[in-house]
Amino acid sequence: MTWSKRAAIGVVSLAALALLSCAGTQGGGASWSKGKVPLGVSREVAARADTIADLLFVPREREKIAQILSAQGIRHYTVTDSLWKLVEEHRRKIAQQSKPAATDSTSAVTPNLAASNPAAQRARNGTVDIVDRRMTIAASYNLLEARKNLEKARSLDPFKPLTKHNLALTYKLFAEKFPRDVSFERAAEQWADLLRLEPGEYRHYYNLATVSFAQHQWRKALRNFQQAEQLMRASAEVSQVRVDRPNLPVSAGLDSAVLFFAVYSQGQALIKDATEQRISGRTPEADSALHHLERAKLLTADSNWHRLIDADIKYVNWDERNIWGSVMRDSANTLATSAKFSQAAEIYDQLLNKILRTQRAKDDVKWDYATIEYAKLKRRASAVTRLGEVINTIAKDSSGAPLDTTYNNMFENYGAMCHYLGVDTMKVNRKVAYEYFERAAAVAWKERGKSYLNMAELTKTNIELSLKHAENAVAWERLFNLEEKKMIYRLLAEAYRRKNQQDKARLYFEKFRELQ
Repeated sequence: MTWSKRAAIGVVSLAALALLSCAGTQGGGASWSKGKVPLGVSREVAARADTIADLLFVPREREKIAQILSAQGIRHYTVTDSLWKLVEEHRRKIAQQSKPAATDSTSAVTPNLAASNPAAQRARNGTVDIVDRRMTIAASYNLLEARKNLEKARSLDPFKPLTKHNLALTYKLFAEKFPRDVSFERAAEQWADLLRLEPGEYRHYYNLATVSFAQHQWRKALRNFQQAEQLMRASAEVSQVRVDRPNLPVSAGLDSAVLFFAVYSQGQALIKDATEQRISGRTPEADSALHHLERAKLLTADSNWHRLIDADIKYVNWDERNIWGSVMRDSANTLATSAKFSQAAEIYDQLLNKILRTQRAKDDVKWDYATIEYAKLKRRASAVTRLGEVINTIAKDSSGAPLDTTYNNMFENYGAMCHYLGVDTMKVNRKVAYEYFERAAAVAWKERGKSYLNMAELTKTNIELSLKHAENAVAWERLFNLEEKKMIYRLLAEAYRRKNQQDKARLYFEKFRELQ
């Protein structure tokens, strides 16, 4: 029994003794004694002892039955918790498998817009439903059994904190899985009751915080996570670990896992709270959230958590701590992924015209916006113009590549957009097509040689210009398919023949003939 538990029992005992002492002076104490009064004990003292016992103990037989039921409930809870985690992992794997792979180069202009393949999903549904259903049924059964046994155990013996704690965990899991049937309040009641008995126990604050977080009560969750951290640090010196082994350092009294999650969750609660406020611009919540995220990073050596925290920090800092901008961008991208492209476009417009503060954030959104305009909204010229505005402002090296490599994907998309728009326009308007190919060739993207090739074909009437484009194109021949190689070698052979450079003409003619 911990010091805090003993202290709580002592307080109850003293209060009960005080009350009963008053009652005993009125002469009614003798009638309260249960059974035979031990030798040497007055009836008043025996009566007070009986009443105190009622506040602290239950008969041995009930206690034993409650212990058995509690152990069974805990076992069922452990099983159901593991099963639900398996269900979630199984569903994640199926969702990942349902994403189709990119099949051609045009996929470069449609990043993050892959929808599930309906045919493949229908083919999998039979297996997916059976596995998912079986695990869900087993998890639900064990969850019901956990609640039933723990409620009976609590009814038989209401003085066991472990029973109440595990019943609270069960209620919490019920609320997560079946929110229409069970509320988080039932879990909160159990932990609040334990907190009244053990106000110095940090775990009760931590558990209450997780319930508030699940209910989206961000400020309440933040306060409880803060209280959990403060109590843990304050009580580390006299923790049960050090009571059992006094020579351990004070740091051994800190529960590292709970401490990490308490600190990390403070940052998350602040981000969520700032999100709900919908304030555009830098907020105090963003500054505090970053502070807690940085602290959390120092509390774990797990590289996966480091990556996750780095992603959170990047999320907050994306538009100079304008969290609402990050939230709205996520909302727009989610709509785009769900094929709600017009609604996504409306949010992109709001971001660009009203919400975002920094140029880099606006550049990123223009990229997102141009992607769906080009691939989904049939506004390809607008997409190229929008992204071209960004490309023109970015510093480049002599090859047309961005000096800031974080823009590489944007350049790749822009080049692909311009090139394929040029291909579509060639039969209608060669002048406009040439302009698109010229834009594509001006920036560094992996298939820019194809743009040079098309420009060489379009300018055949101008030998010098055609040769210039063709020579640029042949530098990329390693990426050409067979037909493209034939095309470039034939173009070069013809152009050099017309220019009366027969040696070079024969060289490219031989290459052309080898491919026939």
